Amino acid sequence: MIEAAAIGAATLILAQATVSETEAVAAIEAQRERFNEALVERDLETIAQVLSEDVVLVAGTRSDLWAGRSMQLERWSQQFEQGAFTGWQRMPTAITPSSVMAMAMEYGTWRGADPANESNWAAGTYTAKWRKIDGAWKLEVETYMTTRCGGAYCPAAD
Repeated sequence: MIEAAAIGAATLILAQATVSETEAVAAIEAQRERFNEALVERDLETIAQVLSEDVVLVAGTRSDLWAGRSMQLERWSQQFEQGAFTGWQRMPTAITPSSVMAMAMEYGTWRGADPANESNWAAGTYTAKWRKIDGAWKLEVETYMTTRCGGAYCPAAD
């Protein structure tokens, strides 16, 4: 026979795990929104705050590799300065926290269009790995795949 105290303790552990997963998902959603807004606002300081030091981004169309926070900030800065920046937006569809580590996977869709010519656009799917570092959720890895495009954003077939 299982004692009531053991059942109570198990229920408490499950409740804590659920709360912690819920909190992790909410915190990551907030960080993703911050990142999306920072891209629109061209706010490199906020972008830097969301990225881990060794963050890696694998771009969707040509699989360009952006390794490290400093490289990513440099690339974003170049795009902002060129004036043809596309406001790439990431839209999460699921966030799955790990049950053993302070990390989570995000799955979603993305889209970007040239503000000067909306017929130039690209969209697709992505995954992102987050890790809680010094109390804040930071992006560690993002991988994008282009699944749809229009105009000049569609590459020539190889």
